[in-house]
Amino acid sequence: MELKKLQASFGRLDGAELELHSGLNVIEAPNESGKSTWAAFLRAMLYGVSTSDRVRNGVLPDRMRYQPWSGAPMAGQAELIWHDRDITLRRVSPGGGKPMGTAEAVYSGTEERVPELRAGVPGEVMLGVPEAVFRRSAFISGSDMSPSAFASRRARVEPWRTSDSRRTRETERNPVSTPAQKPAAQTDANNRNIRRMSFTGRPPRRRPRPASQSARGCRRA
Repeated sequence: MELKKLQASFGRLDGAELELHSGLNVIEAPNESGKSTWAAFLRAMLYGVSTSDRVRNGVLPDRMRYQPWSGAPMAGQAELIWHDRDITLRRVSPGGGKPMGTAEAVYSGTEERVPELRAGVPGEVMLGVPEAVFRRSAFISGSDMSPSAFASRRARVEPWRTSDSRRTRETERNPVSTPAQKPAAQTDANNRNIRRMSFTGRPPRRRPRPASQSARGCRRA
């Protein structure tokens, strides 16, 4: 998937447009100019806006945080390339319904519906991952870069790192012993027996061992 152009009525963005180009796009602008809002808008276009999120630690959920300042309902449009076809993805907020809850994807220029995107979440279909995976991998917000976020990740990873280090030290102190190699003569004899079984279909007959001198003496007595 390649993004070409975004148009948003989302938070401080009132019918604003953002054109993108092939390759890496870097948006440099002053604080509070809408960079994070554009990022949140892109996520909303792909996965919608959750209505179950609540205020946590003083942070408003997206459905409240990004209500358009103009008072208009949330809405947006994304022009993109998917499977070598130009596609227009639109989202609108039905009256009294879920913000940006209605999505429609059409081929640009023809308005023909994209069959693969008639049902389901566009982001899951086009990117192949659910929103939770998208948030933890491709989408990194400013809050994810805070020291508290790093400390939380370290707390989750530390037990695994510690257990791996403990197993490594134990292996160094008590290396796993490997069985001694068999003598070459015995190995060759085993190989000959295996080949003989493959031709005859039955194990080779063992030749009787000669009786020891002590055994012969016992029989003479």
